[in-house]
Amino acid sequence: MSDTLHFRRIRPQEGELYARFVHDFYASDGVDHPIPAEYIQRAFAEICRGDDYLICYILEENGDPAGYALLAKMYAQEAGGMAIWLDEFYLDPAFRGRGIGAAFLQWLRQEWEPQVARFRLEVVPSHDRVKAMYARAGFLKMPYDQMVLETPLEREKS
Repeated sequence: MSDTLHFRRIRPQEGELYARFVHDFYASDGVDHPIPAEYIQRAFAEICRGDDYLICYILEENGDPAGYALLAKMYAQEAGGMAIWLDEFYLDPAFRGRGIGAAFLQWLRQEWEPQVARFRLEVVPSHDRVKAMYARAGFLKMPYDQMVLETPLEREKS
């Protein structure tokens, strides 16, 4: 990794930076829908609570925040061990095309591989450039359709 790049865990006092990056991510073409601000606040509270299952990294170039990565830890029986879900990965447009994303993926693998059986992520189908970056990093397309079932959690909290 270049001396100009640094990947570190987010700090509790960086809530505004986190919220800005997440807002920008959900307003980008990397996702297909926005999320309520309350979800961002809740996620940041979980990140600050501990790293049992949710970890956020800030990606920096020359000391400037360039983006973030949100990881979720889980056990994956089909992989035979712990899996890291790269739930969100965002680079500010001003920092794209410099190899930061590829460097982070390489660093992430080196940092976690001894403890993890699988890394997993999802990508919007139209993001060919991003999919190519993931493929160069060793990610393979899985033959699954992703499905979700939303629960009434939000309605109960209202």
